[in-house]
Amino acid sequence: MNKEERAIELKRFQRGRMMKRIAFILVLAILMVSLIELVIMKSEIDIEVFVDFMIGFILVLSSLLSAWLQYEEKELSQSLTEIEEAKMLIGKQYFWTYICMIATPTILYTVVLTEFYFLMFPFILSYFVTAAVEGYFEDRVQEIDEGHPIKDEIDKVSLW
Repeated sequence: MNKEERAIELKRFQRGRMMKRIAFILVLAILMVSLIELVIMKSEIDIEVFVDFMIGFILVLSSLLSAWLQYEEKELSQSLTEIEEAKMLIGKQYFWTYICMIATPTILYTVVLTEFYFLMFPFILSYFVTAAVEGYFEDRVQEIDEGHPIKDEIDKVSLW
């Protein structure tokens, strides 16, 4: 399979996964709106404990769903190469991208919760770290398997 065919395969997968992402976002939005409504209503239950539980539940749910979506894409990307070292690097790339993806909102949540606005620097820095990690692993995979597409090449592919 050449580079363009691999990019088309990954693009088709990403397009097919779009409905899962939309459903994921809708579930999180409904949970957040319900939580906000509950805080506004201030019902008779111990609201602080419930709100803390719901925030934790939403964070864990979103982390697990994000991991599942990342895992699916990692498996497909690894199946498109025959070279074991490239497969290992692709696995590491998706792992570190996931870690950065989870760290960014966690830092922002900490900033909002604690009102320590000096923590905005690590929040902004996490975007640069994510880009650097992805770039590093994509370059390494390209050195080992020149036929494996990078994200820019996948984005440029037209399925029409």
